[in-house]
Amino acid sequence: KYEVLLVGEIIKIIYSAHKIRTDLTPGEKAGPKLRYLLRRSSKMAVLALIYGAMNILSFVALRNISAGMFTIFAQLKILTTATCSSVMLRRSYSMTKWRALIGLMMGVLLFSEPIWNTADTSVNPEGGNIALGTASVLIEVTLSGFASIYFEKVIKTDPEQLGIWER
Repeated sequence: KYEVLLVGEIIKIIYSAHKIRTDLTPGEKAGPKLRYLLRRSSKMAVLALIYGAMNILSFVALRNISAGMFTIFAQLKILTTATCSSVMLRRSYSMTKWRALIGLMMGVLLFSEPIWNTADTSVNPEGGNIALGTASVLIEVTLSGFASIYFEKVIKTDPEQLGIWER
C-alpha cells in the first residue's frame, strides 16, 4: 500500500544527491559534502516526516470518505496556512484579509462543485469510516498549513544559506 510512497521518497533522495554532486565546485568531493548535509538536515527531517504522515493520512482519508468530501475539507488548507502564519511568524492579518481568504476558499469550493456534487462521489467508499476519514483529512490539512510555514521559517531564519537540493 505505502510502498509507492517509499519508492517516491527514495527517488527524490537519489535525485537530490545527483543534483548536489553536479553542483560541486572543482576539487570538492561528494561524500564529505553529503555527510555534512546529512548532519545539518535535522530541521528538514522534521518536514520529511510531516510530509510522509500527510501522504499516509491522505490515503487513509480517501479510503474512508468520498473524493468530494476530501475536496471540501482540503480547502481548509488556505485557512490553516494563514493561521499558522499568524502564530508562527507573528503576522497579523486584517479582517479584510481574513474575509478575502474565506472568500477565496469559498470560490474554490464553488469552482470544484462539479467534482464534489455528483451522485457517485457523494457515496462513501464501501466499508469506509466517515469519522476516521474526516479526522484524517483534517489532521492532514492542519499539518499542511504547519509544514509550509515551518519551511518558510527555516528558510528565513537559518544562518546557513543552503540551496533547495541541499535541504
